[in-house]
Amino acid sequence: MDNVKNDFYYVKRILRSIEITSRYLKDKSMDDLINDGFLCDAIENRFTKIAEDASNLSKDFKKQLSSIPWDGIASIRNRVCHDYDVVDFAILYKTIKVNFPSFKKNLLEVATVHKMNLYPDAFELIENGNKKVEMRLNDEKRQKLTIGDLIIFINTKTKEEIIVEVIDLKAFKSFSELYSSYEKTAIGYKKDEVANPNDMLNYYSQEQIDKYGALAIEIKPY
Repeated sequence: MDNVKNDFYYVKRILRSIEITSRYLKDKSMDDLINDGFLCDAIENRFTKIAEDASNLSKDFKKQLSSIPWDGIASIRNRVCHDYDVVDFAILYKTIKVNFPSFKKNLLEVATVHKMNLYPDAFELIENGNKKVEMRLNDEKRQKLTIGDLIIFINTKTKEEIIVEVIDLKAFKSFSELYSSYEKTAIGYKKDEVANPNDMLNYYSQEQIDKYGALAIEIKPY
């Protein structure tokens, strides 16, 4: 499917860069950033992408989010691109650690986003890119999903969040049918585990499954 390059398209690109940049600096100090040339390059590259994508947002969209310092983002990008030797890494570090969370929150408020809880094991598998398909009941809530939407998965234990994009949706009459359509590692099982559709009875009753069927949500982590 071709991406329509509208505001939502660029919002998703910005959110992806925010997520990646935040992961780059997870558990890192400012000294770590200053002393790691590869990390500096990666951060600068992401700032450039954020600014370029932001420049493609419509004026009306930016007016909706006037609290975001769009000019400041462009200014950092210009400094990175044209004044490499005098980049203020303290500003970069502070922007990511202090400003990015609210930046991300504001963008998510105007995007098509769904929230779903996940148990820690499944959360970790998705976060690490090992679980490619989330399985849910195909009820009214899940029927609102469309390809290209974003999902925020919330770790039920730590309350951490990760963002993923829906890349495909496939409905099945039962979880048995769904299970037979995917490799077990794609749906969250380890190679030495037995993938048993009856495991889904821990989450949904047989009556619910018979009524709604199952939905495979193919996802791409940010």
